[in-house]
Amino acid sequence: MAKRDNGAGAVTQRTRERSDGSVYKYWEGRVTVGTDANGNQKRRTVTAHTKTELLAKMKEISIAVERGTLRK
Repeated sequence: MAKRDNGAGAVTQRTRERSDGSVYKYWEGRVTVGTDANGNQKRRTVTAHTKTELLAKMKEISIAVERGTLRK
């Protein structure tokens, strides 16, 4: 697997077991949206059923951050 670009966020596939014993898989991504007063990163977490959907959502957030239109 290739390294992602700086600032591109983190992408992982998560697995959860439901109470009925079935397994639910989904994709989770985290995008840095800024920093707080102490210099710590502020992140937005996004989930989706497929990796393609997740990457599209993460790109929307990144564009909103660049434009300054991201709702807090």
